[in-house]
Amino acid sequence: MQGGDQNSGTRSPDSGVTVLVCRRTGLVAIGGAILIALLTTVGVGALVAGSNIGLLFLLLAAVTAVFVLPRLRDHLRWDAPELHVQTHPLRLGSHIAASFVRTPTGVRLANGTPLSAEFRLVCEERATYRQGTDTRTETAKVVDHRWTSTGTTAEAATIPTTIPVPDTAGAPTFDLGNNEVRWTLEVTPLTGPIPRSSSSFDIVVAPSWRPAPSTPQDA
Repeated sequence: MQGGDQNSGTRSPDSGVTVLVCRRTGLVAIGGAILIALLTTVGVGALVAGSNIGLLFLLLAAVTAVFVLPRLRDHLRWDAPELHVQTHPLRLGSHIAASFVRTPTGVRLANGTPLSAEFRLVCEERATYRQGTDTRTETAKVVDHRWTSTGTTAEAATIPTTIPVPDTAGAPTFDLGNNEVRWTLEVTPLTGPIPRSSSSFDIVVAPSWRPAPSTPQDA
């Protein structure tokens, strides 16, 4: 599985559905393109000056291009990955409808093309301990649940799914500096015309809501 995108933003369109937007795809592509240009410029300049070290810089540029150019192509052809969530924050014990969406900008999709993707819900607990002058951080993955969903193409490539948030493992999202609980949903397309790179969305999980037990009224 390829490395995922880590940064996500949030906006709420008029439909009331919360949209989480994964932004790092574009940052990696643009930053990689700049790095290739710099390595190539330095390499050519060194060769012109008579230094064979320029070959090393050109080799590094070529290796970087193998990784970056497919992502740059995807960045130019597709909008940033989106996760449309019916309800956000999610709650422990809930099953929330959601959709993974990629909208093309430089390609035309044929209607009805089958799609599939693997979804991976992860909850990590992080604790930082200080012992004298030493600092130690421990991370535990308490939820790691995977499933596959399917969809089709129309104006956009859309894969609907249901996010099952367990109530028997994992705590609500919080960050107290030395202690943190973080939930993420990683999506990796498996089939169809959409890019295969993984997208990781930070999601907020709230405590489960249960009505207070009723008490018999006094006669």
